[in-house]
Amino acid sequence: YNEELFEADNIPQILSAIAGNIYGMKAIDNLRLIDIEFPKSMVNVYKGPKFGIKGIRRLLKVFDRPLLGTIVKPKVGLNPKQHAKVCGESWLGGLDIVKDDENLTSMRFNKFETRVEETLKIRDKIEIETGEKKIYMPNITAPVSEMKKRADFVIKMGGEYVMVDIITLGFSALQEIRDYLDDKNVVIHAHRAMHAALTRNQRHGMSMLAIAKISRLIGMDQLHTGTAIGKMEGGKEEVVTINNIITNKTIEE
Repeated sequence: YNEELFEADNIPQILSAIAGNIYGMKAIDNLRLIDIEFPKSMVNVYKGPKFGIKGIRRLLKVFDRPLLGTIVKPKVGLNPKQHAKVCGESWLGGLDIVKDDENLTSMRFNKFETRVEETLKIRDKIEIETGEKKIYMPNITAPVSEMKKRADFVIKMGGEYVMVDIITLGFSALQEIRDYLDDKNVVIHAHRAMHAALTRNQRHGMSMLAIAKISRLIGMDQLHTGTAIGKMEGGKEEVVTINNIITNKTIEE
């Protein structure tokens, strides 16, 4: 495609052009977007990740091993104090990171603000006990105006991380929250919930690699790229390939 056909800083417009109505054409039975390559002039318009791998390791002061994390289970049903207790036990057990699940936002039984406050109080206590940095990733996914309020609350409570569901949220909202948090000291963790609606059919839709590249370009610091071993569809080869590509230095240049 000629670069003049695109509004460089508008991911929704770019996707409307390369992955829009063409999917609905009667002339095709299946169509799959496998990869996207952006010209350097377009890449330079975007901020990219503020922290990335190096920044996250500096935050945690862990440089010589994988970062270890878990997700609070059951994903829904716990009240804020129960949720915080599970987080505390996980950190005491040696984990670096605990995150909300993708569909835990602000529920009647577990309000966002109360959960964040209770969990970060436990985090502070565990950090003093262990002498280690611990991370909590609260899920701020919501309409953009509310998402900004939740991000601000996390920062006010001393949090250093937020999590967003990138597909259900939409790329426009991702661009908005990345820009909003640009002058704030917060890492953005990206969950790929609903990706399989686009990626799972190998003859149609789009690849996880394409989604990963877009997310990297917009400026997500961390991204679920797949399951090498486990219950979810996909495999080691796909995960390793995506990880190698989106962490390649040439993307930064």
